Amino acid sequence: MIPLARGSQLLVVETAGKMKTINELIAAVPLPKPAPKPDKPAPPPKPVFAAYPLGDLESAAVLTTIRKLIPSEQITVDAKTSVLSAFVIPDQQAAIKSAIEQMQASQAELPAAESIAYRFSGIKAEELQKQIASLAPRATVTATADRVLVTAEASEQQLIRTALQALDVEPLSVDKSLRVFEVTPSYSEPVGNALRSFLPNSYVAVNAQVGSVLVRGSAEDLQLAAEIIEIWQQSQATDGLNLRAFALDRPAGSEWLATVQQIIPEAKAWLGDEGRQLLLLGHQQEVAAIERILPQLLSVLPEPDLRQLQIYPLSKNQRARRGSLNQLPQALADIKLVDGQNNEEVLVWASPEQHAAFAELLQQIDQPLTPPTTQSPKSYALQVQDTATVTRLLTAEFPEAQLTLQADGEELTVLA
Repeated sequence: MIPLARGSQLLVVETAGKMKTINELIAAVPLPKPAPKPDKPAPPPKPVFAAYPLGDLESAAVLTTIRKLIPSEQITVDAKTSVLSAFVIPDQQAAIKSAIEQMQASQAELPAAESIAYRFSGIKAEELQKQIASLAPRATVTATADRVLVTAEASEQQLIRTALQALDVEPLSVDKSLRVFEVTPSYSEPVGNALRSFLPNSYVAVNAQVGSVLVRGSAEDLQLAAEIIEIWQQSQATDGLNLRAFALDRPAGSEWLATVQQIIPEAKAWLGDEGRQLLLLGHQQEVAAIERILPQLLSVLPEPDLRQLQIYPLSKNQRARRGSLNQLPQALADIKLVDGQNNEEVLVWASPEQHAAFAELLQQIDQPLTPPTTQSPKSYALQVQDTATVTRLLTAEFPEAQLTLQADGEELTVLA
């Protein structure tokens, strides 16, 4: 067997019998198959154009969200028409459509929020803000010196309103008016800044060129604005006078103001913000004197209301005995109780000491209820002649038991 130089051939010299075997072996050897040609790659999907109306969705926020999902400059939003346009491949279009539908569905499921303003006194603004937040954690609460604005769902607003009414805090309905004050042009900006500081619930605008200050607010705020501008003009007309405002942690009245005026008879003092602000126009030494003794002056006023709001969940036993809380001990007589949602909780306005006593009271009434006694009948055979005497004796001994004597007098049924 000699391989030929041409490669794939053999020269075999052999007898006929062996040649037949060799031919069969060679025929059994498979010939190598040529390498298959690679398949042509599928062409990439072509982008298509689609537009999606966004409705009430915030267009800028939707665009940011979609671009995080599909980074492409071919996704844009027309803010005027609130329509999102996309020139991307079909799979990406499907993802965009699904995302927008999810956002619209989520927005539709959100309950409508409403804003309600309340006016309060005798309570620290930050304390009231904290208590409202504990009632409705998802609510937006903005508090000023004497007002609080609450934005929340309708159900939460009802809970907040019920709780605040227990503290004699009612929703505020304000009719705002507009008034323009004329001041010296060079003083218009300082006057505007002073009004913004003293009237946080009013809108103040300044025209420095003509010296006008525009104030839009309630009648009380407009009256206070007129007084502040008068004070400011007096301070500018007299050299060395200063205008100063002191925040008071408790409301003051006319008698307290008269005491302040006696201390600084040459200065002029006003009370603003329903007695929670002292406005003072005087020389520097007079202002400093009031600032120094203000803590002592405040000490003669009634203590600020330190009541806090706490929510107490009620157990089954406590709910069953809820009526007993309508008559409280003398130490708790002035606390405010409001039933919460589904009567499964109670909202309590009280001082810290009263809260501690109320918690102990709740613990005392959280005892297992006495199970009602069950009555069952039982029959007894009577083998006596005088059944009336027997029933009379049993009735005297067990007055709450019910006795029934059969007509023949031979059996007595007792329900006990």
